[in-house]
Amino acid sequence: NNLVPGTTTRPLFVGEKNGGTVGPYGIGEFVTKRNGRIEPFVRSAVPIACGAQHTAWQISISETQRQAIYADPKWRGGRYDPHDPPNAGLSVARQGAMGSYRTP
Repeated sequence: NNLVPGTTTRPLFVGEKNGGTVGPYGIGEFVTKRNGRIEPFVRSAVPIACGAQHTAWQISISETQRQAIYADPKWRGGRYDPHDPPNAGLSVARQGAMGSYRTP
């Protein structure tokens, strides 16, 4: 069966995508988008080892990391020079990440 009526697109089976962080969240986009549009083309997907949603704690950590990058003057609203990127902000964001991924 075709999932997209009027096309010859056949379903693609995705066996699994796993990981303990946000990697498996990408499977949601992969199974629902094609050519940048919402167009189902995957018959089934099995995300493994990922939460159903982010917790408030995870959202706050991610936002803190983004703010570290935004605070770097080289960020320039996302229009930074690729030859001179906002490395200081990225470094602080990564430091925060390392602290949040570890337990005593």
